[in-house]
Formats: sequence, C-alpha cells, structure tokens
Amino acid sequence: MPRCPDGIPSGQPQLRREVGHVLVLERASIYADNNWKSRIYLVDLHGATNVLGRDSLTAVPGHRIKPVRKTLVTDLSDVPGLTRVDNVEGITLGPRLPDGRRTVVLVSDDNFAARQVTQVIAFAAHGI
Repeated sequence: MPRCPDGIPSGQPQLRREVGHVLVLERASIYADNNWKSRIYLVDLHGATNVLGRDSLTAVPGHRIKPVRKTLVTDLSDVPGLTRVDNVEGITLGPRLPDGRRTVVLVSDDNFAARQVTQVIAFAAHGI
C-alpha cells in the first residue's frame, strides 16, 4: 500500500489461502485525520526469492531478488455500503456459503479511543 502523507504503514496480517498463496491485509493511516485505509491482496509466493536468512536485501552480485506477485482483491474504501473503515487489524476466512463463495471476516478495535469504533466486517468473495 502506498504510504499516505504523514501516514504510518503498519504490520500486514496474513491469511494462508493455499500452499504458496496468502491473503494479506495492508493498512495505512493518517492518525491526525482519523483516516484509515485497508486493502486486501492475494499474494502468490511461487517463484519469489526466499529472503528469510538474509541480513539485507541489498543486491548481491549475480543474485537477483524476485518479489512476490500480488493482486488487489478489494480496497475497503471502494466497498458499496461501507461508509466508514476504521483501524482494521484482523482477517480470517469464515464458512463457505451455499453458492460456493467464501466469507471473509475483518475486525477492528477502538483502542479505547472515542474517535474510533470497533467493527466486524464480513463479505462474500469469489475464487477464495
């Protein structure tokens, strides 16, 4: 997720979909404006460079780092009927619906702050 002006990107909760694929919740905020941004991506790890044992991502001569591929699933700012998105911090898969779609459940908490709200957001998704 692009860094918002004066925004502080934070951790990305991940949800494993199948081997080599994860759903990633990317978040950013402009806290002074109480402006929260959340997007869900499907990340494909196949072919990406495993960087777990590296001290640095600086290029090593002869070794090119290949990033993961990610596809935007949804930008919560674009979801019809969802007028406010707060500090979404959690993601999980819910039950499969009779029509084959899968429920995705998101949660935020109010951090004991009057300007924030606790939310549980659920929606149905194709292809998950």
